[in-house]
Amino acid sequence: MMQLFRNPLMGIVVPGFLLIVGAVHSLTDADRRDRQAIARDTAQTAVRQRLEVGQAEARDRLAVSRYQGACVYVPDAQLVPGLRLQGQNALPLVDGSTVCDAFGNTAVIAEGVTADLATTANQSVIRQFLGW
Repeated sequence: MMQLFRNPLMGIVVPGFLLIVGAVHSLTDADRRDRQAIARDTAQTAVRQRLEVGQAEARDRLAVSRYQGACVYVPDAQLVPGLRLQGQNALPLVDGSTVCDAFGNTAVIAEGVTADLATTANQSVIRQFLGW
């Protein structure tokens, strides 16, 4: 064994071999990190999509419940956030009032403007509300 290390060629070969092994390991380690990052990003995207779908479904259910409840119909406008609406005699609508349009949009009046918008694509609910 002692003669193995006395050979001057082994002083070059052994460190060179160790450098090559280290380089290969670092390359495969970088690939693993890349795969893990891609997997993490994919999982985060899937979770985000599930949350967005859940929120959209909740907003849809909220809009349907508003159409089925006491809702002030706004015939001449499509509801958007911050829309200032007037009731009879050009008076502003009371805060907390629920308003609906013919496009599936509902909102609540807060500080004189529309807020907390919710939308549904359920045409049967909208038609029933409009009396069609």
